[in-house]
Amino acid sequence: MAKKNKASKEIEKLEKNLAWYKKLFELATDAVFIVQPDSWIVLEANCFAANLLKMERGELIGSTLPQFRRIFKLLNKSSSPTVLSELPLYAKDGSEMVAEVSARFFQFGEEKLIQAIARDVSERQALTDKMTQADKLVLLGQLSAGIAHEIRNPLAAISLNLQNLERAFSEGSRELSIVREALEGARRISRIVD
Repeated sequence: MAKKNKASKEIEKLEKNLAWYKKLFELATDAVFIVQPDSWIVLEANCFAANLLKMERGELIGSTLPQFRRIFKLLNKSSSPTVLSELPLYAKDGSEMVAEVSARFFQFGEEKLIQAIARDVSERQALTDKMTQADKLVLLGQLSAGIAHEIRNPLAAISLNLQNLERAFSEGSRELSIVREALEGARRISRIVD
């Protein structure tokens, strides 16, 4: 009787631990996938993974995610037990997202499986792209200001010399009209630079 009672307590303890770990898996704030390395079949996934791909969990389990082929290749090449990579994932509705995936091989019985933890980083990547674009525009502005400065200095000297030359010619002379035409061109260039 004591052995039965002890065995019953052990089973109860194991069931409690199993429920505990299952709850941790389900409540993870990132998508968790267990994937077969050769077929890319999802053997297990938490609800967050199903929500990420906009499908039911039962529909996700047993489906194929060929994008994990890249993770498999990285894991095989890497000397580290874990790899981190960005991966395109496609939701059921056809929308695409960029996911940051941390993955590793693990042994379960005789099977070698992939555990992958994914997080949607599409918004972060879009923000990074916008910041990169803003940086490019800032650099373009700095370059433009530098070029304008380099044009303005010799243009000031040219304008000054043309004004001096203008005073040297008499009104109505052909040379005076040529100098005034050149001065007008210099003023147009100055307005463009401004």
